[in-house]
Amino acid sequence: MISAQDQDLISAVRLRVMQTVGGSDLMHAPVVMRAPPATAQDLAAADQRLGLVPPVFLRRLYEAVGNGGFGPYMGLLGLGGGFRTCEGMSADMLHEAFTNPDPQNPLRDWPVGLLPLCQTGVEAFICLDCFDETLHHWDRSEWDGQSAPNNSLVALEQNLQSWLWDWLHDLAAADHTPQVAAIAKAAACARDRQSA
Repeated sequence: MISAQDQDLISAVRLRVMQTVGGSDLMHAPVVMRAPPATAQDLAAADQRLGLVPPVFLRRLYEAVGNGGFGPYMGLLGLGGGFRTCEGMSADMLHEAFTNPDPQNPLRDWPVGLLPLCQTGVEAFICLDCFDETLHHWDRSEWDGQSAPNNSLVALEQNLQSWLWDWLHDLAAADHTPQVAAIAKAAACARDRQSA
């Protein structure tokens, strides 16, 4: 079960995504990137691949809006058969590759439960800690390749929900169409209720 505030956020994200050609910050081509909503089978396969269950809010977002391909930067990565990186990797596939214990895998010490959620650059990601639901940024170019990858993680001062609210707010500030103004107003009202 998710809170009313989280449901409001999902509704605002869905409205925003439905009113755009794409759904991510970098969407400039006239192609819809958003993946279809996640199915129970998609989520079950991802749970098995991850060896854990992602947070309820993220699962509900994937079921209600789409299995990735929307949101900040290049869009949220999907689970299972959802939206993937240019290299063809979903969030759960990246997690599995990063945590592979093979001694030849330089990322084998990747923190279990840290899900690469959104690609921000060639080898840079916003990651969600599936245990405490905090967000972190990781950029491979800032990693020395010798120490544990978590030594180059930067904790963000937001959780997934506040990060998405900020994304909606920033989009609304840059786009003055009536539809986006309505989204901004709904987001502001929901955020006020959440902080009250």
